[in-house]
Amino acid sequence: MFSITISTVVLTTMIFLITCFFVVKTTKDILKMKQFEKQDVTFFWNQKMWICHCGIIISLVSLFVIMIIVFVIQIVGLMSNHIGDWVIGVLAVILILFSIWIITFERKIISGIIFVYKNNNLVFLDAIIPVTALIKLENDLKRRWIIILWKDQETLGNVEKIKIRYNYKIKDLLKELKIPNQFDEGE
Repeated sequence: MFSITISTVVLTTMIFLITCFFVVKTTKDILKMKQFEKQDVTFFWNQKMWICHCGIIISLVSLFVIMIIVFVIQIVGLMSNHIGDWVIGVLAVILILFSIWIITFERKIISGIIFVYKNNNLVFLDAIIPVTALIKLENDLKRRWIIILWKDQETLGNVEKIKIRYNYKIKDLLKELKIPNQFDEGE
């Protein structure tokens, strides 16, 4: 029975490390987005996004640390093997399910592609690119959050809007936003 517990801990540790890779990648993306506050662009920063991400990190690490502590206590002999096996098993299942959720959904919820409408271009992360180039990237944008924020009083007539859409086609988005014809794909 103890060999099953060791196998469970090893498997869960591997899944934890894989999940950490995804969490670190998302953290880097969020920090990269944060840098835009220093630049001369209008930027939409969602404080809840950062709080939610920190909560996920704390929960993930806490579950793993508790499981390792219980495992060490069981090895030392301060806890009966039967109770230790059950506690480790339950924590492992919770941690594995939580890891699957993080790997599958967290980047869709947290990470975003930021477009800032400015000077007749859309700012795409650290580069200003025309909308025609953006349309070519459409396949890469599917199944991600697209955060649109633009403030251009001359072009949009004092309109300030924030659009957050999931799995939204860029062509349809441009039509809805009524971006001037010069941005149509053919031109």
